[in-house]
Amino acid sequence: VGGETWKGRFVNRRKDGGLYEVEATISPVRSGGGRIVNFVAVTRDVTEELALQEQVRQGQKMEAIGMLAGGVAHDFNNLLQAMLNHVELVRGRHADAAQAAATMAELEAEIRRGSALTRQLLLFARRETAKPEGLDLNEMIGGAAAFLRRLVRANVTFVVELSEEPLPVTADRGQIDQVLMNLAVNAADAMPRGGRLTIRSGRLGWDWVWFSADDTGSGIPAEIRERIFEPFFTTKGKGTGLGLSVVHGIVTQHRGAVDIQDLPGGGTSFRVALPRAVSGGHPVAVLPTVDTSCVTAGHGARVLVVEDEEGARKGLAEILRMLDYDVVAVGSGEEAGLLPHDPGFAVLLTDLMLPGMSGGELARELSDRWPTLKVILMSGYAEDEAVRRGAMTGGLRFLQKPFDLATLAREVRAALAGEAAVRASPPAPGGARGEGESSTTNGESAGYPSAATSPPGSVR
Repeated sequence: VGGETWKGRFVNRRKDGGLYEVEATISPVRSGGGRIVNFVAVTRDVTEELALQEQVRQGQKMEAIGMLAGGVAHDFNNLLQAMLNHVELVRGRHADAAQAAATMAELEAEIRRGSALTRQLLLFARRETAKPEGLDLNEMIGGAAAFLRRLVRANVTFVVELSEEPLPVTADRGQIDQVLMNLAVNAADAMPRGGRLTIRSGRLGWDWVWFSADDTGSGIPAEIRERIFEPFFTTKGKGTGLGLSVVHGIVTQHRGAVDIQDLPGGGTSFRVALPRAVSGGHPVAVLPTVDTSCVTAGHGARVLVVEDEEGARKGLAEILRMLDYDVVAVGSGEEAGLLPHDPGFAVLLTDLMLPGMSGGELARELSDRWPTLKVILMSGYAEDEAVRRGAMTGGLRFLQKPFDLATLAREVRAALAGEAAVRASPPAPGGARGEGESSTTNGESAGYPSAATSPPGSVR
């Protein structure tokens, strides 16, 4: 109106009634006498462009949160590792003291609950190292049922209805347990006055297996359904809002999908569909009871431990000595590099994140000095994508902190025995994470890091 060209954005309406954002330049058209007689507008639909920019901003925000979560988890897991080491020492040296053993069991349970908290952070940050293995979904749900019952209030009836046929999957046991736990908690919270929570399982066609958490709550309002998987979104007035976001992340990582359905008579069903593992010779991993008396002795094999956290370093060295290994423990890669050439070491157990030289760089350097050296990397979280990929595909031996005595003993024994690496691709791998948090892989064969179709009706 003032005679100047206008540039800007505004919301316009399509013929079908939908709204879209327009970037426009509007210029006046003048008569020979200088009077404005019309306007010319050049417009461009920028709706998708702005949506992509918002996705980038959200991605940057999530990356920052992921870095924070990873750093917190690293420090916390180092502390947990030191505590767990001392628990194992007390248990091993006071096996006949019933009260001491009971106390240690309680302490260990608390430590593992703390580990589950950091696991939740790492899963949300997409920095948790997955270790797929061959599992029967029914066996896994059945094993978690007792724990899930303790998660729900007394006024909620807990029911498990499993398929009669085996449901083979290739998955990370701990991550699927996390999905079950989050869905059970979410369902129970939807029934503050009580109700019924049912965990079901079954097969969808030939290629998919599924499990669901069904509640008899008030359902999910249509206006928030599209947001329930967003990080930090919650309608409870409490909590972090990460539960369903973590569920979605884990299921997507397993090439699966989450389907939300309203149930007749009220309530909601969250159904998780996962690719069915290749049939035939499907190994089922069973979590064993930790029995230190059954752990194979080291027979004096030399192990070099490199760990910058003093408490974790001392505890690991003591445990390995208790297992009859000859142990040298240092706090950095530089210290390890100053050790004499003879006598050599059979196994290097090193933290991935070290001050100065990284664990991967140290492994390469010491492998040149001692060509037969077996290498096991460990960390509170694996920041390097190569490490996560290597642990999943069988390229690296990797221990996720915190790990217990039995897991450490098995991994060192497997490294010394030169057991073949286990692959995560079908047919399902035989290395059972049920024997601990170990990725039974072969690091010396792969080098070290420098620092499917969805089922119908799914929500990706």
